[in-house]
Amino acid sequence: MQDSAMEHRGPGRGQHLRILQQWLAAGSAATVWLAAAYLGLTQNDSVAFLGYAALGIGLALLARRGDGGGLRALPLLLGLCMLYAISTYLTFGYASLGYLILLPCLASVLLFQPEGTHGRKKLAGVLIFLILTGVVLDFFGARDRADSGAVILHVVAAGCLTWAVGDVAARMIAELERRLESSSESRDEHARADRLTGLSNRVFLQLQLDAEVSRARRSEEALSIVLVDIDNLGEINDAYGQDIGDNVLRTLATTLQRALRPYDHVGRWDGEEFLLVMPRTTALIAGTVCQRLRMLLEHAISGSSSVPPFTVTFGVSAVDMEAGSAQAVRLASAALKFAKEQGPGKVAVHDGQAPQITTQV
Repeated sequence: MQDSAMEHRGPGRGQHLRILQQWLAAGSAATVWLAAAYLGLTQNDSVAFLGYAALGIGLALLARRGDGGGLRALPLLLGLCMLYAISTYLTFGYASLGYLILLPCLASVLLFQPEGTHGRKKLAGVLIFLILTGVVLDFFGARDRADSGAVILHVVAAGCLTWAVGDVAARMIAELERRLESSSESRDEHARADRLTGLSNRVFLQLQLDAEVSRARRSEEALSIVLVDIDNLGEINDAYGQDIGDNVLRTLATTLQRALRPYDHVGRWDGEEFLLVMPRTTALIAGTVCQRLRMLLEHAISGSSSVPPFTVTFGVSAVDMEAGSAQAVRLASAALKFAKEQGPGKVAVHDGQAPQITTQV
């Protein structure tokens, strides 16, 4: 019930603030456009007013896009900011030179604004204070009432543009961060995954094994590992080709991955060998699990037309917390070698003294 209530709670406070900001940006742009259209009928600055209004509306519309459109608008934004600054200076150089510097400065601040509501409130307060200060100074410094009205309109346009630029920039940065994070995750995934099977590669699997050894030491729980080797992969490659051999590896990888518990680890260890890391599992229980894995694999092979029949051999060893993972891998390798000597499809468990074949299911 609690989850259901949370699902129907609706947008959070932060989302409401962002929606309000977007509508205010669009609304302020529309206000500037209407004022410019009206004032342009009687003033000589109609071209400049309409130009500012068009920029404001365009940027506000970009600000309301949620699909990363701001990324493609970066060159346009830079060009529009320069155009706005130059036209403001040429039109009102005597009173608006400060805005030539103010607009790009504020846009830069908003571009690199810190995350969180607290930082946004501070920046919004600074923006409002500076714009209101400019309104007061330019209003009282204007030569007549017509100039003062034009100055106010220009200042409102500057605020609208700056706000819209900040919103687009924030979206642009968020989209860049998302793409960079996605790219980083993709690189990390490729760095730790075996390309053929999609399982963990040896380097990453060793890290997982070491982490499980450390955890088992702290919790004083059992930990076992299993080396799995395909018995006749070389013969399959010779008889059917490398592609079929790759299908065999993928079939084994898929079977192991689906059959193990969520907290178990499996990866490609070396060529046709796979390693299973089984926390909270004794060597005896791991041997029983291997027998079940062997039967599951037989069932998967019998129902597949993409791979020929093949068998696998298992070598099992418990991890001694004092000896560490390297010793456990050596014992599992010895158990695997012993099992292969007894014939294909066997499971051998090393108890620390000698390997023994197990048939318990």
